[in-house]
Amino acid sequence: LYGGSIKSDNFNSLASVEEIDGGLVGGASLDCKTFIELYKILMNKKLK
Repeated sequence: LYGGSIKSDNFNSLASVEEIDGGLVGGASLDCKTFIELYKILMNKKLK
C-alpha cells in the first residue's frame, strides 16, 4: 500500500510498480475530475 500523495502526475508510474497493491487517494477524492482521471489511469494499466 502506497501511503504518499497520489496525484495524476505520479500515479501512472506508481501503478506500474508490482509491489504496490493500493494507495491512499486522499485529497484527489475531493475533486471529481481528478478522481476520475486517476481511475482512468488505473483502468488503462489493468487492461494492458
